[in-house]
Amino acid sequence: MFNNSISLKNKSWEWISIKICFIIAAYLSFKTSLYQVDFINVNKGICMLANGFCAFLIDAKVKMLIRMSFIVLGVFYILEKQMKIVLFLLFMLTLYVFSAHESYGVQSRTGIIPLVFLAQFIAYLKLPVFKNAILEKTRIFYSIQVIAASYTLAALSKLKTSGFSWFIDSKYMVLQMLKSNQMKYFDGVIEESELMDYKMNWVLEYPVFFPLCCLLHC
Repeated sequence: MFNNSISLKNKSWEWISIKICFIIAAYLSFKTSLYQVDFINVNKGICMLANGFCAFLIDAKVKMLIRMSFIVLGVFYILEKQMKIVLFLLFMLTLYVFSAHESYGVQSRTGIIPLVFLAQFIAYLKLPVFKNAILEKTRIFYSIQVIAASYTLAALSKLKTSGFSWFIDSKYMVLQMLKSNQMKYFDGVIEESELMDYKMNWVLEYPVFFPLCCLLHC
């Protein structure tokens, strides 16, 4: 994790492949979050800067403008053009939209996407404190580090908040799964008959085995 040992062999194809896969995944999450925002319920993230700061996303024309901006920036990102500006704008756009999405009331856990853009932006800045850093390494290495840090902090936060009760009470996970399916039902994604799916039945049928799976996964 802390050893900057990424190989420079075939670095261009490696970097291009990473960028293409990441920007596609980011765009799909970005588009979904963008078009789900119909109102702002409780300000979260960057939306807390000012009342009504994220309310502009309710407008369909603004959504289209932001979406097209992301596509244009994504093309520049893949083509390696004006990377400092492009990465900063991608960071701000994703932070803005994902904050609005959480303010709308959906915890989609997409915060790691703007963090990756931010990490790559810092790599391209070539700050004096990192004067010996090699861009071909740091732009990948920083991304890996921010992902590892995010999941580590998430795990520590879980342990701090609930200790090991998340493991002991994991049998109640079926309630969270049902809640998720209910949200999908009200959004028109699934039918009423699909509210209780095979995964929930599996958890109910194996009350001992499921906590062990949770422990091994952690």
